[in-house]
Amino acid sequence: MKAKEADAIMEFLENCEGLLSNHEMMALCDGLRIANDDSRDEVKNVVWFNATGHYNKAFDKEYGEFV
Repeated sequence: MKAKEADAIMEFLENCEGLLSNHEMMALCDGLRIANDDSRDEVKNVVWFNATGHYNKAFDKEYGEFV
């Protein structure tokens, strides 16, 4: 994945609150995490961590916060 592509994905995730349901956001972010899980590429790792953060936020909205 190129840096520009990663930036575009993250910009989309930042701006799509309300565009996708919580369940759809979780599915999208989980797919991004799986796609980038084994990468040692710094850009892909940034995508993985950002997608994880968005996944957790959507999960908390969908199921309530767990502590």
